[in-house]
Amino acid sequence: MNRKLIKKEAKDFVRQNLKYSISLWSLTIVLSYISGTIGYKIDAYIDGDAPLTLNILSLLVAIAVFITRSSANYVTLDNLRFGRPTGKAFQQQSEILSSQYFWPNVGISLIVGAYMIFWGILFALCVLVLSFISSPNIPNWLSVSLIVIFAIGGVILYTSKVISYIQATNVYKDAIDNGIKLSWRQAIKRSQVLMYGRKLDYVIFNLSFVLWGLLVLVTLGLASFYVLPYMQTANQNYYIKLREEKLTAGL
Repeated sequence: MNRKLIKKEAKDFVRQNLKYSISLWSLTIVLSYISGTIGYKIDAYIDGDAPLTLNILSLLVAIAVFITRSSANYVTLDNLRFGRPTGKAFQQQSEILSSQYFWPNVGISLIVGAYMIFWGILFALCVLVLSFISSPNIPNWLSVSLIVIFAIGGVILYTSKVISYIQATNVYKDAIDNGIKLSWRQAIKRSQVLMYGRKLDYVIFNLSFVLWGLLVLVTLGLASFYVLPYMQTANQNYYIKLREEKLTAGL
């Protein structure tokens, strides 16, 4: 796949529909900022004595971010395939609340989250076990080197696992839209098939946005109103091209 072409198509779409794109993602950006602010205030309390109302508010805002972000991602898929905006941006920010999308998205996100926790704990335990294994015949420098190498390997494997699940919700949407019954676990497995052989490419693709991330920091978040729509549109376009490639290959 041509990463430059994928990004160019995404950039062209956002620029040609700039007002719409900003509107579609603006609520997610604002809510994410509010969520971060609330989280910072909660962390400021000593021994976790933050008021219950603040914790409840944090949860509600996090749910709102999930809804608007998931909705915008799904709408972006449709927009790219039609080559134009498919509706009014503000109304589309609740797209995911449709019964055919909402609970599957929640379920898939929870399963993926559980998998991520499992792999994280497994790798952490392996590193801890290795760190406690000592032998008088093994020099300290060698023991430390083995721990570091194993830890780096664990991080790479963990990242690989996380990336393999990344397209599960997109896979589910496409199945539902095409009248295909698909379980949540099947969507995750198909995501793994899609990402097979493309994980490193996907990492490189996302690392190419580093300078855009720095721009967001320099502008104190203001650039997010362009950068987030562009990045997410590019990522959804990556999925579209990846799916087309796999279908062409008969996978």
